[in-house]
Amino acid sequence: MPPFTAAYSQIGLPRDYYVRVYGNDYSVDPWAIGHLVEVAADLRQVAVTREGRVLA
Repeated sequence: MPPFTAAYSQIGLPRDYYVRVYGNDYSVDPWAIGHLVEVAADLRQVAVTREGRVLA
């Protein structure tokens, strides 16, 4: 079994509406450009949310 790894951060979504997690880029709903989004990741999934709404 692989070791458990988790990451969490809050970032302002840039104009290109991509976030980079573990060296991979994920596109996010452009609705959130310029807003603070929450990025949570582990070895199985990456989730980007804002105000409870899943964006990626």
